[in-house]
Amino acid sequence: MQNQFTQRLNLLKWNFQQFYRQNPTLFYLMLLSFALLLVAKENLFTIIYLVYLTYFGGFLLRQFMGLQSLSITYWSTGAAGVLTAMMYHGVETPISTVLSAFAGAAALGLLTAVAFKNPEIKMQLMFFGGSQLKWVAAILVGLDLIGLMGPRLAQTLPHLGGVVVALLLALWWKKGTFNHKPKFKSYSNPNPPSRPETDQQYHERKQAQQAQLDSVLDKIKRNGYESLSSEEKKKLFDQSKND
Repeated sequence: MQNQFTQRLNLLKWNFQQFYRQNPTLFYLMLLSFALLLVAKENLFTIIYLVYLTYFGGFLLRQFMGLQSLSITYWSTGAAGVLTAMMYHGVETPISTVLSAFAGAAALGLLTAVAFKNPEIKMQLMFFGGSQLKWVAAILVGLDLIGLMGPRLAQTLPHLGGVVVALLLALWWKKGTFNHKPKFKSYSNPNPPSRPETDQQYHERKQAQQAQLDSVLDKIKRNGYESLSSEEKKKLFDQSKND
């Protein structure tokens, strides 16, 4: 029994280390959200929910849109949540409300942005099974909209401020600004040819890589991200990190 516990603990430690090595920026954003919610004295459920939502939306945004889009979306949607809270409460907005508004708006904003840009992505969720990302985002945003009609108006309104900014960013990306399409990493040949490749050879190689990428993205749309093999996930991540 003790050996099994030790093995599971080591596995958890290894997974944590792998996540940190591959996603240092997202890790620190999650840590920041956790600290803000802790200082704001939010309840345990809210902290777990919003930190997990930051991970969920941030990881997908990082994979499909790149690191730059992740940082821009987190900070801009969080700021939008703070401004919305200050417009509602006035200049004497409590600091706990400001901190909670930032973390909540950023979390929902990340998911909204990636769902609007890549709505057909399939996700395997615990209680919903295979669901398209657009429906997951729609349900969570809908719950906040319902909250506008009850006593949670002050808590949910800043979240929707972040959602609006996330939608504007996603529309901006659809027009080509910060349009990130992950590509596979091109590995150098250990025995490079003595002469440089011609323009035709270069374009043929790029077309082959693009065809491979399109095949993987189609696989994600049909069966979800989890259907990728470990090698495909690693290549997808490595190239998005370099872009």
